[in-house]
Amino acid sequence: MKSCLLLAGLLAEGETTVIEPALSRDHSERMLRAFGATLVVDPEKFSATVVSGSPLRGQRVVVPGDISSAAFWLVAATIVPGAELVIENVGVNPTRTGILEVLEEMGADIVRENEREVAGEPVANLRVRHAQLHGCTIQGQVIPRLIDEIPI
Repeated sequence: MKSCLLLAGLLAEGETTVIEPALSRDHSERMLRAFGATLVVDPEKFSATVVSGSPLRGQRVVVPGDISSAAFWLVAATIVPGAELVIENVGVNPTRTGILEVLEEMGADIVRENEREVAGEPVANLRVRHAQLHGCTIQGQVIPRLIDEIPI
């Protein structure tokens, strides 16, 4: 819904502000900025404001791999003795990396390599090695950042 409103705001008059009840994924804000939109984000107020009439610049974009899909491979490599795996070009947007934080809290051996930005999105290769996991409690602010990965 937020993305729809921000995109519509590009053609509305003046400024369009979207205020959320909590911080959510910010892929649209990053992409809009990368394409040239005038956009102001206030993380304390959970708001994003887009200014209409911003000239957007088309560009070549490499779409990174989805961390939700990578999660299954991360867990598989962690639990298979002797395993080591590199998953290349994974989106590591901080609003989506709750799975990495939880796995690391559980004792996983995951290293980010070749960190970079592509069209405003943080991307990295993820190297994961077998590790002995232990339980942890998942709650609070991390839940929205790993909601799609909870089944794994």
